[in-house]
Amino acid sequence: MGFKLDFKQTARDDISIVLYEFTFALASPEAAVSLGTRIQKATEIIVAFPFAYPDCSIYSIFDPNIRHVPIGKYVLFYQVCEEKKTICILRFLSSLSNIKENGIQSIGEGTIDRTIPE
Repeated sequence: MGFKLDFKQTARDDISIVLYEFTFALASPEAAVSLGTRIQKATEIIVAFPFAYPDCSIYSIFDPNIRHVPIGKYVLFYQVCEEKKTICILRFLSSLSNIKENGIQSIGEGTIDRTIPE
């Protein structure tokens, strides 16, 4: 059985805001469609191969189940829950933002522990 895909509300909001900005603020609906397609393709790969993308240690997030996908100037963060066979999309943030302080949270838990494991 494959993995089920679930989006946290924060990720839905992140994606909606970016696509809205592309469509209306930047008057580039074609770019919004292209980005939406890239997000969809990335999630298809994630569902098929949950650990295909790197962990988030580069962002000082040391949970091996939290992964990230660069998509253009954005980064899609997700969590792999092997026991539940679920991929949870956590956030979709600009790579230019301060990702370390943007509130990446794992599902069912509080803020992710950013301490280096011993």
